[in-house]
Amino acid sequence: MRLPTCAGLLYQDLFRRAEVGPDGKLPPVLPVVFYNGRRSRWTAPLDVTDTLSSVAEALARYQPSQRYFLLDVGRYGADDLPRGNLVSALILLENSRTPGELERALDRLVAWVRGPGERELKRTFGGWIRQVLLRGQFPGAVLERVAELEEERTMLEEQVQEWTRQWFEEGREEGHEQGLERGIEQGRAEERALLCRLTARKFDADTAERLSGVLNGLADPERLAEVGEWIIECGTSAELLGRAGGIDQASDD
Repeated sequence: MRLPTCAGLLYQDLFRRAEVGPDGKLPPVLPVVFYNGRRSRWTAPLDVTDTLSSVAEALARYQPSQRYFLLDVGRYGADDLPRGNLVSALILLENSRTPGELERALDRLVAWVRGPGERELKRTFGGWIRQVLLRGQFPGAVLERVAELEEERTMLEEQVQEWTRQWFEEGREEGHEQGLERGIEQGRAEERALLCRLTARKFDADTAERLSGVLNGLADPERLAEVGEWIIECGTSAELLGRAGGIDQASDD
């Protein structure tokens, strides 16, 4: 149900920045859901229309419709993916379960993005590997910021050796649990920061700063998701801050 809202916000932003075609029309959008859940496969409907109750034919044409393309990462093995494809590289990295698998997947990616014209793409993948993939797959791992993906590959190789040594010395399970806790807290902090950036973009920096004070220390994922929905739904900053002001009271209850 969030997909039509996301597409609508994108179109609003394009209109606001006057980024439309020569004919004054907006560009088409391809919605893609990239699902990396490990415990279960994606089962939600692929079109918003399929989530609605049946209506009379006269009303059917006026109901919302938004279909999306699904990439359920867990359904794909290495042999199912085309070579030389960056989405394939993304899926291979997501499906890595050991440092060795991660290294091999990264080797492929480095080979596929060689060339002077791929500098920005290398930086994007490098940032995603550090900020998203490693924190999700290997919580607690810390890599210094590097400029190029090839350097990322070298640093990862060194990091893998360090992980192996630590796992043997400290006990892999204990280290995993502690790292997971740190990763979860870091993820919550980043989610709070993202909500504040979205607030600043839709309203203003002052509203974002005030919301940040309310969200400080909030770790309940359901509450954070609810705030994200409020940012979309509220028409004014006063309405948003009014709703957010009830978080502490609701948490106490």
